[in-house]
Amino acid sequence: MKIIQVVLFVMIQLLFLPLLIVGSVFIAFRQILVSKKLGLTGTAVDVLQTRWIQHYFGDRTDPITIELAKGLPNMSHAAMCLAMSGVIVAHRFFNYTPGFISVPEKGKETIFTLFYSRHLFFDDVFETALNDMEQVVFMGAGFDTRSFTYCRRVGLAVFELDQMNMQKVKRQALGKAGIDTGFITFVPVDFNQGDWQQELLASGFETGKKTLFLWEGVTPYLQESAVRNTLRRFAEIGAPGSVVALDLYSQTFVDMVKKRGAGIYENTTGEVFGFGLDLAADPRGIVESFLDEAHLKLDRIEVCGNKVKGKEPLAALVEAVV
Repeated sequence: MKIIQVVLFVMIQLLFLPLLIVGSVFIAFRQILVSKKLGLTGTAVDVLQTRWIQHYFGDRTDPITIELAKGLPNMSHAAMCLAMSGVIVAHRFFNYTPGFISVPEKGKETIFTLFYSRHLFFDDVFETALNDMEQVVFMGAGFDTRSFTYCRRVGLAVFELDQMNMQKVKRQALGKAGIDTGFITFVPVDFNQGDWQQELLASGFETGKKTLFLWEGVTPYLQESAVRNTLRRFAEIGAPGSVVALDLYSQTFVDMVKKRGAGIYENTTGEVFGFGLDLAADPRGIVESFLDEAHLKLDRIEVCGNKVKGKEPLAALVEAVV
């Protein structure tokens, strides 16, 4: 049955190839050129696209992502539908979803499917930890929509930190969709030059309250000193019992990206890869030691790609406690 589904899918993809090409070209145009014009990073759209895919193919429900995608100038909902038209037909008529857009078996993630596991891991952190929290801080929030899925609760203070241009575009798109953002405190920061901690404190953050810090998809674009410093600050301003959720990438993965296309990646997304950890031999031990230096205790870790034969781990998805 599986073989028949694959054959049918290939036939459908060939039939819908013109739509795939047109959609992909328009997606790339908006993501690269429009993002550059607006002073935004292209990686924020990458993440949004994977959440769009997961919503439509059943892995996670996120209707706000769809509304956001429809209103963003550097994203195209219509082009995504065109590019994914063959997959949509296969999924709808014979319930087939190709592996490259499916949640992989734990430990068998690839660079293409890692995002899907990452989204679900951090969703689970919110679902299990948020009830005990009094504040939530999204570090480099980008186009994340978890504020709307999980954080509409009386007494919960919600802060989103990111560059001013990013927040402006996001809020405009949400406004067009009629989505209320009044419960969120948007804190514009320049992580490269400004002091995000001072900006956060000046915006109403209280150090005596238990806080969930989400730091997703940021660490590989920083230098090691910046990562260590940020983790220490989480421990300093987060009350005991606060939770820090983040992803840490292997040095092998970072080096691979640098070697195979660092220049292209920088030109198309505006991001430069920097920090990685040696996760080859003992991922849990390495991450525990790394967090311990910042006065954080490892609570949960999910190592991605460690069960792929002949390959080293790609990343570690981490939940730590102050």
